[in-house]
Amino acid sequence: MKTPTNIFRSLAAVLTLMTGGFDGLVTATAQQSQVLHFEHSTWNFGDIREIDGTVCHTFRATNLTDLPIVIERIYTSCGCTSTEYSTHPIKPGEMAEVKVCFDPVGREGEFDKRVNIILNGNRRETISVCGVVEGRPRTVEDEYPYYMVSGLRVDNTTFGMGTVQHGSAQSTVVNYINTSEQEIRPRVKFTKRSGVLRVTLPERIAPGERGQITLTYDLTIENKLYGNVVDKFTIESAGKHSAFPIYVAVIAVEDMTTADIETAPVARFSKRLCDWGVVAPDCGVLHQTVTLTNNGDEKLIVRWVEQKDTGILVTLRPGTIVPAGGSTTFEVTLDTEHYPMAEIYDAVGIVTNDPIQPYRQIKAQARREMK
Repeated sequence: MKTPTNIFRSLAAVLTLMTGGFDGLVTATAQQSQVLHFEHSTWNFGDIREIDGTVCHTFRATNLTDLPIVIERIYTSCGCTSTEYSTHPIKPGEMAEVKVCFDPVGREGEFDKRVNIILNGNRRETISVCGVVEGRPRTVEDEYPYYMVSGLRVDNTTFGMGTVQHGSAQSTVVNYINTSEQEIRPRVKFTKRSGVLRVTLPERIAPGERGQITLTYDLTIENKLYGNVVDKFTIESAGKHSAFPIYVAVIAVEDMTTADIETAPVARFSKRLCDWGVVAPDCGVLHQTVTLTNNGDEKLIVRWVEQKDTGILVTLRPGTIVPAGGSTTFEVTLDTEHYPMAEIYDAVGIVTNDPIQPYRQIKAQARREMK
């Protein structure tokens, strides 16, 4: 837990960056921009209409160096933004083009999207597009995009409800509308059931009626569930079941209501990201070690470790106890054969009895070398 002194030091560091430190950052950026000089780094589309669809702009840049430059890859800040560019070397003095397209569907209002360009030598450039989207008139299908059964439509079918402590309950809602001219008598059929999710819905839904289905994870009764708790169900009516299943998930953690923060266990991982950088296409299984330290005064208990069917695995096991001031080291392995893409990324979740941060993720990433 951060002390007041540490908090004030952090604030001071931020203020330093915003004043003198920021000047140095601007200077470094200005120097870097001389590598690949763009005619302009930001393009404002102005006012655009959602109904008109995708808009595009082509950025042009000149290689101001004495050596060829290659655009190795481009990252965008949103899936609504896409790019087109050439991977051929840009000779000194030559011009390159980066086409940036923005899809306004479902994104009413102002937008400002960054495009990060990674050059050879790990050099970077950033350009952006911005504007304002005028939304189209919303229909019932827009508000309730998922058709379930017998005219029943809902606004969402996937719910991640964060963490819920033992001894408490947490709820969310599904908004619905009956678009048919008939009364609907819905019922729930679970296809994956945790036993702690309660679904509350009306016995009858009149034609045109709007309302809510309440989803409640109830951990008020004693249980030993930790980590990911997942449920899946469909809605049935008149012998038919919904076209879309509804997924609900929560992360079950320790009851923290009686924890003494001053003496409670404090989980500290030596690293939360295992980054192998650029690896060979056929590198196989990669290994790194992580140390978990207990900086608190009470024993730290590992309650749950996510077991995934992908290529990431950790050797840390549920039930591991780390005494006050002690530590334990575990291995993180990444089997690259399970990931067909060049960019490899995955993560596993870990739940402990640390009351401040009971849920953590150990992330792993690598990038295959281009042939």
